[in-house]
Amino acid sequence: MRNPPKLALWDIDGTLATPSLERQFVDFLMRTGRSSPARIVASALLLACRWPPTMYRMKLPYVRSEPTERVIEWVEHWWSDRGERSLLPGASRTLHMMRERGVEIVLLSGTADFLAARVARHFGVSQFIAGRAEILAGRYTGALVAPHPHGRYKLDYAEAWMGDRQSLWHQTCALGDHEGDVPLLARAGLPVAVNPRPRLQLEAARRGWPVVTDDMLPAALLENM
Repeated sequence: MRNPPKLALWDIDGTLATPSLERQFVDFLMRTGRSSPARIVASALLLACRWPPTMYRMKLPYVRSEPTERVIEWVEHWWSDRGERSLLPGASRTLHMMRERGVEIVLLSGTADFLAARVARHFGVSQFIAGRAEILAGRYTGALVAPHPHGRYKLDYAEAWMGDRQSLWHQTCALGDHEGDVPLLARAGLPVAVNPRPRLQLEAARRGWPVVTDDMLPAALLENM
């Protein structure tokens, strides 16, 4: 690669960790008696009545009305119970390797910001873009303040971040696993489909993008650094 990456935009779910962080977290809350399906459904129905009635307003019913301090405590318990073990070994090694070589890392995920923040802290990464949970009077409302980073929105958030820092897309590596990551991958100088779902695998093959499994990722990125 003529211009080795100076920046890496990392998806989380399916790329850096599996399964979905939110799915793990909700399972943890129900398994430990901190929530229940009935409570989550009731919260989702109440959120559906909010105006404007957009889907991102219903994104986090599992933390509706909970104090921020309690949710952060739950996140720590979940991380010790399951979260840290869900990190993919190849991606983890590659992320550490890139940081050691001076590549700036930004986690870019549609997951909730309080979960992305825990992953970022684990890796010593200071920058992340995730679903911004709405907080009123010290409690989560269960809504997001804006659409979560997915599909075209993920690229929009990345472009806003890049514009503020005058970073160069041709020296950016983007990593994702889902067809919703295609707009972002198409913009990056080094797009990498990691453990891709079928639609992304087909699109990556059509465009000639690297397609790697987690165990292949360290060697694949090393070639371009």
